[in-house]
Amino acid sequence: MESITSYFINYSLATLAFIAMRAISIAIIGLLSIYFIRIYLKKKILKVYPDTLRINVIIRLLTYAMYFIIGTTVLHEFGINITALVGAAGVVGVAVGFASQTTISNMISGLFIMLTRPFDLNDLVSINHIDGRIKELSLFATTIRTLDNKIVRIPNEQIIKSNIINLSKEPFRGFQTTVDLDPESDINKAMQIIDELSQRLDYLLSEPKPSCAVLEITGTYSRLTFRVWAKQEMWRTTRRKFLADVKGAFEKNGIKLATVNIFSKQ
Repeated sequence: MESITSYFINYSLATLAFIAMRAISIAIIGLLSIYFIRIYLKKKILKVYPDTLRINVIIRLLTYAMYFIIGTTVLHEFGINITALVGAAGVVGVAVGFASQTTISNMISGLFIMLTRPFDLNDLVSINHIDGRIKELSLFATTIRTLDNKIVRIPNEQIIKSNIINLSKEPFRGFQTTVDLDPESDINKAMQIIDELSQRLDYLLSEPKPSCAVLEITGTYSRLTFRVWAKQEMWRTTRRKFLADVKGAFEKNGIKLATVNIFSKQ
């Protein structure tokens, strides 16, 4: 502190004003340079490596490094000893380090996510019972936009420890549905209807092949299960349409439903 005070005392007001203007100029030029460098690098790198999610993290790291360089340069203009500050920061860092273990863990987890690539930008995922699309990945957390348009920020440490279900990796997606029939309904006829619909409806995929089976027969209901497949981008629409078509075909052919329980193994 004494060296900094003596630094200002040894210079005239005009000289200090010049130093201040020079430091401000360095800061402004540096910040503008960072802005344009980020835009340039993002465009150039994306042409070679089109991975927006990870490129954003890399550019953010480079941005932090450039901010540090600008900051140290400005401090140097005012005669502040950077080495002394770093030494003092090291002492403080030891104390702060114990309180920042979670932050460090999130950073390491973020790097692992970048390397293992369990998901990409806009992928539909299910993490910790949160379903939605990946909006952003940073070193500390991953941001998801849920299906009802909520923004959820999950620390990367939690993501590494969780089961990640990526629903966008494959071009097709299946859904499995369970139907409880009235015990007086013809179960074979119901299975035949489902098989015919699965083969006839053009919005369903023929490969992988649809399937239908009997799960359980009791005195109060007969339980069927069937699985069909659809294109990834049409999954929700296809699921809704197929269930409506099955219900309509059952009603047309006198197949009565006891109870309908719908669940999807996505």
